[in-house]
Amino acid sequence: MAKFTIGIVGLGKTINKFKNIEKLDLSEAFNHATVKVQRKAKDYAPVDTGRLYESIMRKPYKGRSYKNGGLVYTNTEYAVYQEFGTKFMPPSNNGRGFLRASVLDLDAEIKADMRKFIQNKMQKYGLWIM
Repeated sequence: MAKFTIGIVGLGKTINKFKNIEKLDLSEAFNHATVKVQRKAKDYAPVDTGRLYESIMRKPYKGRSYKNGGLVYTNTEYAVYQEFGTKFMPPSNNGRGFLRASVLDLDAEIKADMRKFIQNKMQKYGLWIM
């Protein structure tokens, strides 16, 4: 009876490359995403005095369980009413708010940008994903 052995050459090396994948620095990708969201939120923000518009900011954000992220925010006390509305006033931007609407409208674009960025990073590791 014939005996066959099947093995994968370089599997250990490939597995080790995947172990380092969690160390990918995605801060550049999140920076680009937050710039886009900030711009779109400013486009959607209702403008009276310009205070809300000017207060829409962004910054890198790191959580406890992840090292990459971004935050788009405003510090005006009335932004929450523009975003979610009140008993007497619907939310801005046809009821979608200005921050939520900007994220929702850019969702597919940001996901595609992130995917492309991760693919480019993985190619540097000698890996490829579809």
